[in-house]
Amino acid sequence: MNTLAVLATLPIFWPILQIIIYFAGKEDKLVKFYAIQTILFGLVCFGIGMIGAMVGVVIGISTIIIGDLAAWIGMALGLAMAVFGLIVALVCLFQIFKAFKGEVWKMPVIGNFSAKKAGL
Repeated sequence: MNTLAVLATLPIFWPILQIIIYFAGKEDKLVKFYAIQTILFGLVCFGIGMIGAMVGVVIGISTIIIGDLAAWIGMALGLAMAVFGLIVALVCLFQIFKAFKGEVWKMPVIGNFSAKKAGL
């Protein structure tokens, strides 16, 4: 078990924990890879969450003008964001499992960038 690699995948205290682990495990390419990938994945999720929140605010304000239709759209957006949160949680668990086994698992797009930066 690669303890630092597993810790690097945890979405706890993001991104502070991953930055600390990145520098603590400077010799281990697997640790660097998972630290970079988790930081980038967190940034993507944060961005999507912010966009969803802004759209939700706009929809919430537009219920005054549009009425019930905007409320239904808002509920659909809320459901979509809940599903997104579930998918993020499953991806994090899968990444933790792969790091525990010492395997490299590349997410689409950010995985290749992370591997290049980690020297894999």
